[in-house]
Amino acid sequence: MAAPGLPQPGSLSTLAGYPSSTYSSQNSPFFPSADRGGRMTLEEIKRDFTKHKLECPDTMWREPQPEQVQGLYSFAIESIFGLTVNDVRIEEVTGDVRSCLPSIDSLQFLSQDGRLHAKAIGNLRFIRLCQRLNRVLGLPEFSRETFASPTASGVQRFASAVCMLLRLRESLCRQFESQIQQRASLQQSLQKLSQNAQLVEQELLRFRAERQTQQPLAQRQKQQQSELEEELRQRHSELGALMEEFKERQAVHGRLELELGDLVLELMNLKQEREELHDQVVHSPEKLMERRDELRVQQKHLDAQLQELENLAASQQKLLLAFAKAVKKAKKAMEILSAHRDQVLAPHLGFRSDMRTREKLFRELGEQKEQLSKAVQDLQAEREELARQLEDQERKKDEEETELRGHLARAKREVEERKKALADQQDMTAAFLREAEKLEEKLAEQKQRHKLLVDAIEEEIQKVYAAFLTYVSQMQFIRSQMPLSLDLSQSASFLAEHSEKTHRGSPLACEREENDDFLASLLAESSPSSLGEEKENLPQSRPTAAADAERRLADFSPEKGRKRLSCLDEETEEEARMHERERESDRLFPAAREPREDGDFPMYSHAE
Repeated sequence: MAAPGLPQPGSLSTLAGYPSSTYSSQNSPFFPSADRGGRMTLEEIKRDFTKHKLECPDTMWREPQPEQVQGLYSFAIESIFGLTVNDVRIEEVTGDVRSCLPSIDSLQFLSQDGRLHAKAIGNLRFIRLCQRLNRVLGLPEFSRETFASPTASGVQRFASAVCMLLRLRESLCRQFESQIQQRASLQQSLQKLSQNAQLVEQELLRFRAERQTQQPLAQRQKQQQSELEEELRQRHSELGALMEEFKERQAVHGRLELELGDLVLELMNLKQEREELHDQVVHSPEKLMERRDELRVQQKHLDAQLQELENLAASQQKLLLAFAKAVKKAKKAMEILSAHRDQVLAPHLGFRSDMRTREKLFRELGEQKEQLSKAVQDLQAEREELARQLEDQERKKDEEETELRGHLARAKREVEERKKALADQQDMTAAFLREAEKLEEKLAEQKQRHKLLVDAIEEEIQKVYAAFLTYVSQMQFIRSQMPLSLDLSQSASFLAEHSEKTHRGSPLACEREENDDFLASLLAESSPSSLGEEKENLPQSRPTAAADAERRLADFSPEKGRKRLSCLDEETEEEARMHERERESDRLFPAAREPREDGDFPMYSHAE
């Protein structure tokens, strides 16, 4: 098979420009669109073409030429429709243009100059086959632009559709291979039986023709046979009559012979009696005369009887001669009848028996033909059943395809919705990023302010620490100078309550509370229960109290303050992150932000 990229003279690739009829077949099961699962890849197409012994240049898939596309269509028409160049361009092959109309009687209707239109006729037939091929493959309608300006995507789509159709045909052939082989064998047997039946019918027609040609001769022979049979019956009747007469004559002859024997005996008796009478002769004349008269009368009577017997013998002789003649004629008739039987009746009887055997064979062939017709009907019923099953499978496939299309449409809608939601989320993410940048800027500014504040606080802490040390030294000095009857626990509780009232809610409340606790503990240590001991051991307790004070004041050192401020900064940053997450969740899930009974939203805090 030639490659589609090499145009050949007289091939299907020669094309004339004709507009195609409008047709749309997007609902074909071979339509290779994205809705039906996409089309085959280029490697798969090349493998399938190699399997069908078709070589395609690589340039055809990138920049297809019109000759290559025409060759590809020629290959598809030959593979799918089974039409070669001799079928499509028969006028160019034979050089003869004939009409297919019965009224023209298949004669040439073009002149020598008009035979130049044979190529146009082949082109028109080729274009119609291309249109039909596009309808079968479920491709868009065929137009001259398909060959004039082919595209790589169109060529690949057409090749994919052709390969898919060939694969489907091969799968169907493999699926129904046993039925196809059985049907082919039955068709072969039916063809053989039909050929045998045709031969028998031809022989029957030949025998009928021979019978018609021999029928006048058979009628003449039959008429001659009937005449001979009639003559034979007449001869038989004459022979029967002669036989009866002969039997009667034989009976009469036997009776006459008996009578003749009786007469001979009587004559012998008379002779003997004559001799006796001659011996007893009487010489009387009267008696002799009487006796002579009696003997003369008796002699006359005997002569009359003898004459009758002679007449009867003569008639019997005549009858015997006639009987001999009749027997000769009967023998001649028997020879004629035997010859007629051997020459006419025997072939006729053989032909009749042969006709009976042939009629019997024809009846048997008719019965076999009926059985084969029943088998063909059963096969047709099975084929219809298979066609119905195929239609059911196609209907199920269409239903599944419709359902899959519905699922695909719903999935597409969901994808569109998710794309929209993703776009909204991207917008929200961009807004969040902008807000995060703003928050980072604010956090940087806040960190800067916190740093400045921490520096100021450290300076103040240093100042307060120095003042506090001065205050503690003064308090120790004052306590050493204070009278022992004063209850210092009251002053400590007073200082604690006063500091709680004045400094509650300030940013440094925790630190001040700790300082007040420390002061209260210092005052509590100076209670009246310990004053007696202090009086006794005043020189020893003062250094211990000073050490405790220094240890407690160490908790308010600048390092501790820096740690507390760093913890405060971390808590502030964590709280800002929580606020940012709450805002993002509120924007993503606005339905989750429902007002509570107290009027506040659960996802927001008062700090926001």
